This record gives sequence, C-alpha cells and structure tokens, in this order.
Amino acid sequence: MNIKSNPVRLGLFLAIAIAIIALLASCSSEVTQPATSGVSKTEELGKAVTRPFDDWLAAQGTYCWADGEGGCFIFNDPVPNYTVWYNPDTWYALWPDYAGLGAAWLYSETGGAVDIGTVITGKVTERVRGDGTALVHVTLRATEALIWGLNWDTWDPLFGYSPQAVAYDGMEPALGTVSLNLKFVMPEPGMPMPDLIEVSFFPEENMYVEFLGLKCKAEGVLHEATGYPEGTWGNARATQINTAVPQPHNNDNWDAWPVENIYIGK
Repeated sequence: MNIKSNPVRLGLFLAIAIAIIALLASCSSEVTQPATSGVSKTEELGKAVTRPFDDWLAAQGTYCWADGEGGCFIFNDPVPNYTVWYNPDTWYALWPDYAGLGAAWLYSETGGAVDIGTVITGKVTERVRGDGTALVHVTLRATEALIWGLNWDTWDPLFGYSPQAVAYDGMEPALGTVSLNLKFVMPEPGMPMPDLIEVSFFPEENMYVEFLGLKCKAEGVLHEATGYPEGTWGNARATQINTAVPQPHNNDNWDAWPVENIYIGK
C-alpha cells in the first residue's frame, strides 16, 4: 500500500504516530531517574551528630591487651599503649603521640618538670546506618607532639628519644605534628568511644575500620642504626593509609594498608 497516494490514510497514520509519541513522552517523564548527586546511602539514612572529642581522646590508652597472665600487655612499659606505625619492608617504625599519652606520662612521671606542650584538637561525628550500626568519623591534629623512631624488628633506636629517655636521662624530645583521619563502624550509636588499638586489632562484633590515615613529621637527632653518625640532625615522617581492603603491596604482607611510608634520614 502506498500511503502517500491516499490523503485520508496519510492523515490517519500521522495522527496515530503523534499520539504514540506523546504517550511515550508522558511515560518517560514519570520515570524516576537514578540520583546523580553522589550522596552515599549512609548519608541518606541519618544526619551526622557531633560527639564530644574529649570522650574519644579519653578512651585512648585504655584497652587491655590480655597478656595471658591476668594482666595487660604494654608495648613500651610503663607508658600507656598508643599505636606504633611501621613499614613492613624496612621495619622502620615511628611512634607519634597522636593522643597525648606520652606527653601526659612525661608530665606525671617527672612531677610536672617536663611539660612539652602538646596540643590536640579534633572532631567526632556519628551517623546512624540502615542496619542499626553507627559510622563514626574522627579527625584530629596534634602539635608539639612527641615523635620517636626505632627498628621494629631489633628495637634499635633510629630517631629522637623515647619518653623514658626524656624523663630519666634528660634527653631532648623530637617534637612535631600529627594528623589522624579515622572512620569506623560501631555496633550501635551512642556507645562509649573505643581505643584505636581496640578498633584496629581487637574489635568486637560489628566493629571495624573503614578508613584510617595518619601523617606525621618531626625534626630531631638520628642514631647510628640509621647509618648516619650518632647525633646527626635529621627528620622523620610517616604517611600511613588503611582502606580496609586487602592490598598485596609486598611479598610478605597481604593486608589492608596500601600506603605504609616511613622515612627517617637527613
């Protein structure tokens, strides 16, 4: 059939075509398009509320790592535990006082004679998630923070001085800046803030790290285990990132740390 040869049929055909197009346009306008704002599901479920930063700070150094003999294992006894950061390829490690525990111990141990002036500021927010858990975001910055370095395998000193050396031997501490960015999930909102060591290494059910980043830097003396003459002036810095996703970034260590940079030198 030749539509063009019949004006009546041509008009009917055009009318039907226009009606179909209009119907399709109407249906299309009623379809809800996917959101493209970049807002995550977590952000849509609950508004972030601010929690006292001092509550998180007070929880640091409180977790008891059972030593199997009825006591608690202390990394650097008698200084309360705070996390050490290291590179598993070189065993270089830095111990930045992100929570002020080393500074507080120094002040107490010396009866106030050693006050290194560490200042810590930060913020904590909490957001309820759809499964009833809570996403907690901690950010902090520490200035005039004690930072010292060692070989985590041999325990040989590499940079600066430990709190004990400062307190008992009168050594000059290496002071610097520390920043921390932590996101972790707690079983439910409003729970007491946990120690970073607990969240990272001994979490309870439905508690886990989603992101952890640390940066620190300081100037101070180098020790002979670095290959430099004892007392050489140098610097130390660290960048550490935990993405909670296993990373095969070296031959011996399959973990969630794609970045574990530690530098100690001139």
